[in-house]
Amino acid sequence: MKRYLIYFLITVIYSGPIFARDITVYTVRGRETRAVRGELIVRFRSGLSDAEREAIIESRGAVKVRDLRTPGSVKVEVPGDALESIMAALEADPGVKYAEPNMIFTSQKLPGIYGDIQDLESAQWGLARVQAPSAWEVDTGSGKAVIAVIDSGIDLTHPDLSENIWRNPFEEADGTDTAGNGYEDDIYGWNFVDDNNNPNPPNTNENHGTHVAGIAAASGSLGAVGMSWGNLIMPLRALAGSEGTTVDIVEAIEYAADNGADVINMSLGGDKNLLLRDAVNYAYGKGVLIVAASGNTHPLPIAYPAAYENVIAVGASDKDDLRAPFSCYIPPTHGYRIDLVAPGVDIYSTLPGDTYGEKPGTSMAAPFVAGLASLIISYKNDRGIPWSNDEVWRILIQNADGLNGGGYPVRDDETGYGRI
Repeated sequence: MKRYLIYFLITVIYSGPIFARDITVYTVRGRETRAVRGELIVRFRSGLSDAEREAIIESRGAVKVRDLRTPGSVKVEVPGDALESIMAALEADPGVKYAEPNMIFTSQKLPGIYGDIQDLESAQWGLARVQAPSAWEVDTGSGKAVIAVIDSGIDLTHPDLSENIWRNPFEEADGTDTAGNGYEDDIYGWNFVDDNNNPNPPNTNENHGTHVAGIAAASGSLGAVGMSWGNLIMPLRALAGSEGTTVDIVEAIEYAADNGADVINMSLGGDKNLLLRDAVNYAYGKGVLIVAASGNTHPLPIAYPAAYENVIAVGASDKDDLRAPFSCYIPPTHGYRIDLVAPGVDIYSTLPGDTYGEKPGTSMAAPFVAGLASLIISYKNDRGIPWSNDEVWRILIQNADGLNGGGYPVRDDETGYGRI
């Protein structure tokens, strides 16, 4: 009989450090949150000149590091032990919309506690449970919907991923920003951690993003099939190992929204964050459907960004169609409830270095939903049928298999409208 062990993942230990920034704990809006020491994000109200913004920053003892791509936002450095007081002083200024630390978000994953890797057929039980083969009779991704995977990077040469990697249609590999989007030679997405055009993970230990991408859209060329095995994956590296900053994640969201993503998958989570909320709203306003993992730390509440209004919050279900014990479903005080669940136990998928393996977690459940959403979009694209993110969201929840007495329009507390 399997025992379910619940871990609150803080860091992942590899052969050496993978996240070099100095991480500490600050109190933000009454609760403790992990963040980069001495780094603040400041968003100004509209109408201020650059000189006025600089004056506000300098008057509070901060030093601007750089302008962020989000309009009116900057990253500043402050003395680490004075961050909370400087943040409060900045927020008290009438020209500042908000100030907050550069918070840390973690990938939603657990140790491999459910047994050895099984053969492909038995390992991909989730695809059978959500009736994927029936969907493939209608569409497998011929409409080429684009799923942006914001994660730890994707192995671009993996035999089950390489043919489905998105290529920027406006960029040439010529050492310049051909597309004019602010990113030089972003042929296959971007690495926001290292600020370069290589979204590959730096080593095989950073395998989370490759696994997530395979669940959404592995081609089935060799050893694994994804939910939408003909659609495209936009690789956006915003996590170093299992952790990423607000700035990197937000800029990845904005990149996806500005460069043709139809769906964004975020198998990551952390505390409530206003810049992240604004980025989510920006992407949703541009028509992108956003999917995020609810978190693996039950009985803690649903993590952000899953708890935001414009994000589909996805929990994990097991082989018995029950909520996986680790899957978060309790809404935070200022946040939204679980929307859907998808298979998230013993999920077999791609790993870096042309390999495969099983992982559990809401991280694995979210790309099932992102993949299904992309199939709906692909179907409509292929037939010239207009669609909206609101409509795709509605199709997903109305056609889920209700669990625990749920099912649209009835919402179960633990599983939302049900398993896709």
